[in-house]
Amino acid sequence: MIGDRWHIFLEPHFDDAALSCGGTIARLVDAGADVLVVTVFGGKPEDESVLGAFARIQHARWRLGDAVEERLREHRSAMAVLGCAHRVLPFPDAIYRGALYQSEDALFGQVSSDECPLIGQISRILEELHGERPRVRFYAPLTVGHHVDHQIALAALPSAAETSLYEDFPYAAREARAVADATARVGAVHERDVPVGATLARRIDAIRCYASQMGTLFGSTDRMERTVAEYAGRTGEPIERYWCRGVPPDL
Repeated sequence: MIGDRWHIFLEPHFDDAALSCGGTIARLVDAGADVLVVTVFGGKPEDESVLGAFARIQHARWRLGDAVEERLREHRSAMAVLGCAHRVLPFPDAIYRGALYQSEDALFGQVSSDECPLIGQISRILEELHGERPRVRFYAPLTVGHHVDHQIALAALPSAAETSLYEDFPYAAREARAVADATARVGAVHERDVPVGATLARRIDAIRCYASQMGTLFGSTDRMERTVAEYAGRTGEPIERYWCRGVPPDL
């Protein structure tokens, strides 16, 4: 069912929804659905003058000055390509949250117990979104790759919400067992495959807007285009695959 419900795509960072679900979002928009992309960790660090060494390394890789503001500009361009509404929450990325995650191992490890209040804050906002829209389906990360911000986004979901879990891309394409490990970890089962042959080009165009991330995620724009097309077409017709906890619900 499309016309009588909201579709809220929960992305940890600028780019995650376009990377993983861009074809689905474009398909829903084209069908007249109400679609909202919510970026959880789109806020600025509390004090940009005292960024940790790990955050400074990331900024250098991205070749950005005011990283959050410039990434927001990229995001607005991507959302315009997909044609959907978007909202940015004020919470800063893990690399800006003090000394908690100051290495690759920490960033892709366990969520710190110090983050419990943060999870509660995010959860309350999502509960409000859920309450404002009596019929809504959330789309949240399956946590392929195990990034702490992806884990937090999933943990903050309203427990009563209808939810589809998306395969975090490009992590899902990097290791053969990455998706299987994530589904085992969160207790997810295959829900549905969404055909995106007609909208895959829009997904690629939206991802292209995040120019600062091309080198880190793919090496080049050309390689991004090939990786997206190859992974989407791994079963034949291009698809985006979704998972759920428990018994798959009807669409």
